[in-house]
Amino acid sequence: MEINWIRVWEGLPRGQKFLAGFAPPDFISRWEEIVDGVLESLWMTVAS
Repeated sequence: MEINWIRVWEGLPRGQKFLAGFAPPDFISRWEEIVDGVLESLWMTVAS
């Protein structure tokens, strides 16, 4: 398999932005989504 190093170089900022999204986690502005996810998980547990 041939590697296109120009594409790799051009994709580095995008990869960096992707990885930066994992740390630190943003609990403040995403609190509502987190609560919704926890409640959904609890309902799925009860339903099963």
